[in-house]
Amino acid sequence: MTLFCFFFENHMTKCQTFYFSVPIEGPGHVEYKIVSPDSVYIEWSEISNEHHNGQLTGFHIAYRAQCYDAEGWSTRVGLFDRSFTLTGLNPGTRYDIEIAGVTSRGVGEERHMEVTMRKYWIELRYFVD
Repeated sequence: MTLFCFFFENHMTKCQTFYFSVPIEGPGHVEYKIVSPDSVYIEWSEISNEHHNGQLTGFHIAYRAQCYDAEGWSTRVGLFDRSFTLTGLNPGTRYDIEIAGVTSRGVGEERHMEVTMRKYWIELRYFVD
């Protein structure tokens, strides 16, 4: 909590309390595209200003395979990044992926998506003479 007081001609006119915390909402829209058997490209939109609860410093991406004892991983990307490619995933595995905004107070509410990696990858190439 921070208290800001406003002055006009050396007289205090009003004080207002601001609560700085973590974002109360994740990015407005997230989507993905599987780009290879072991990688997925994810993209997201901004978090609306009224849900920041402080100054955004970046985004937190967490992902985990949907199995009983799966280990989770996470990474942080910059404030102006709106996409990221996760690599090293296991073909044929379903993953939970979460994207959240970050402030100086920590990680906020996330947007969640499920991605099932393809088990087989067929790439057709046509050559024309």
